[in-house]
Amino acid sequence: MLSAKLAKCDGPVVRAEIDMFKRQFRIPPESARDIGRLFDQARDSTEGYEPYARQLGAIFADNRGLLEDVLTALFTIARA
Repeated sequence: MLSAKLAKCDGPVVRAEIDMFKRQFRIPPESARDIGRLFDQARDSTEGYEPYARQLGAIFADNRGLLEDVLTALFTIARA
């Protein structure tokens, strides 16, 4: 998950970054636990952001608007 990698790049992930992630992606309550686990796995992984970015780009290659929305959300999380 790109957002976890982004949040981690400047040091430990802080609550403001997690809260902004939740606001940007509007996680349904029934999915919160699973999404949280994926976020934590990505945050703790030694892999860089590149595999996540490539996968996202490949899956949504035909939907540039969605990819732009993801970039906007990532910038918002970075500002947190």
